[in-house]
Amino acid sequence: MTKTARWLIATIAALALAAGPLLAASPAGAAPAGGLTATRIVGVALTPAGTGAWLVTASGHVVAETDASGLGTAPAGSDIVGIAATPRPGTSQGFWLVSATGQVFSFGDARSYGSMAGKPLDAPIVGMAATPTGGGYWLVGADGGVFSFGDARFYGSVPGHRDRVDDVTSIAVAPGGHGYWLSTSRGSIFGFGGLPPSVPTTITTYTPTVGIASTTGYWLVTGDYVEVYGTSWAWGRHVPFASPPVAVASTATGNELVVVSADGGHAVCTIEGGCTP
Repeated sequence: MTKTARWLIATIAALALAAGPLLAASPAGAAPAGGLTATRIVGVALTPAGTGAWLVTASGHVVAETDASGLGTAPAGSDIVGIAATPRPGTSQGFWLVSATGQVFSFGDARSYGSMAGKPLDAPIVGMAATPTGGGYWLVGADGGVFSFGDARFYGSVPGHRDRVDDVTSIAVAPGGHGYWLSTSRGSIFGFGGLPPSVPTTITTYTPTVGIASTTGYWLVTGDYVEVYGTSWAWGRHVPFASPPVAVASTATGNELVVVSADGGHAVCTIEGGCTP
């Protein structure tokens, strides 16, 4: 069993108990107060070693586990949609949070390189990803617009493909930072920076796509299925999540994937072809 799997099995239940209602799923039909659901998990980021994690809710509350330091939370009413950790190995401890309006909040050793706050957006921001150096990041909008900051290079965006989408869910950076993939809730994948697919590809999914994460290719997670695509291999597994998956993150090597559910549950998938719910 890997370190990541051991960490999750040992601590996710404790995390849910410690955070109490913060990690509970929102009641069915409940109306979010002020446009936010404080209990809704919107992102997970792993420490560089993959032995700890930060979970963030829409209200900006951050829960740190194991070797992840408690570094702070976003101001109330921030409408957080994503998190990215500083990826430098060793003692690096930091992360960024991004809001739907494009505002970026920096914590720990994460530096601010700019944001889209106060700038016109054609669609709300839905996620972010850091460069391998930790010296920059990309923000992505629901329409597939990509915004680069720091040493993050712009490789293109969905509007540049002359495609029209409004359901992009996340961004995953290729190894080395030379390109990125975007995923939509309908299963469409867009590759930029010379990454496959060079033209939009739609993968048949029967439940909405939750997110995408990088490996030598990419991981794709739906409501009940995990798929991974490499340069010469691919596999898929049905994963009976106890509650809907809401956030994904891969380790620094991409060999493991962590999938977090709305109730704080989890699954760990390995590149060899298995998932442990």
